[in-house]
Amino acid sequence: MATMINIEPRLEADAAVIFGRYGLTVADAMTKILRNVVATGTVPAEIKRERSLDEAARQLKEAVAYLQEQSVRNGTSEMTLDEINAEIEAAHREAEC
Repeated sequence: MATMINIEPRLEADAAVIFGRYGLTVADAMTKILRNVVATGTVPAEIKRERSLDEAARQLKEAVAYLQEQSVRNGTSEMTLDEINAEIEAAHREAEC
């Protein structure tokens, strides 16, 4: 059974040149890639799943929660930005001495 797929013409032409170096047509290469995906149950390592907005939002929330926990642990959670910057400047001055 043959399946038709839409590939950008320039992308297909560029890929055909590369696959041709290995003696493959685009169809041959796609067949080999698909057989490998089915055999291994994975996609090639170079293909990365794009993060969904939901996943990115979840990761951002986790990062914010982690930073909030750390600020409570190190005593900076109630400090203003000016107070934090003053402590940083003091530490820099102390390190220079």
